Amino acid sequence: MIGSPSHHERRQSPLGRGTRVALVVAVGWGVALLIAAAAVPAVSSTSVSGSGPGTQTTVTHSSSTLLEGEGPSVLVPVAAPLVAAGAVACILRRRRAQGRPGAGAVAWTVVAVVGILDLLGAMSIGLFMVPVTIALAVACALTPAAPTERGEAGGGMLAGTKPQGSSGQPG
Repeated sequence: MIGSPSHHERRQSPLGRGTRVALVVAVGWGVALLIAAAAVPAVSSTSVSGSGPGTQTTVTHSSSTLLEGEGPSVLVPVAAPLVAAGAVACILRRRRAQGRPGAGAVAWTVVAVVGILDLLGAMSIGLFMVPVTIALAVACALTPAAPTERGEAGGGMLAGTKPQGSSGQPG
């Protein structure tokens, strides 16, 4: 029907495209971390048996996934980035739905906590968590400080803001 809004126009996300992409990256990477902990060999061991003159020495190499090698408790730190991504996504959506500007202190605090976990785990899984932290920081930074004139998400800290009184016309 001519002039009627499309389905996409009627149900538009309160978050801007850049924010949504950053959140999808964060959630996707968080899911990938969980899958990797259960499926990718990460712990290796070598054992040597037999010693002394005239005996045969046997060297055995084995590897296991992080989950197999460390047990189910390893899923707590591995799942933290996914939980944080979900929390930040919910916080940002709720703030936008309520018309509140910016990402807010709670979302930025979650990003900071994940960043601290990255540093604490830098010698093990922390480096693999960094992409989630970066994506969450980008999502928070791209969350607009205020709705634009048409009510769209845009004009966030990284996207730049329009000066007061601008017509919104390209120029």
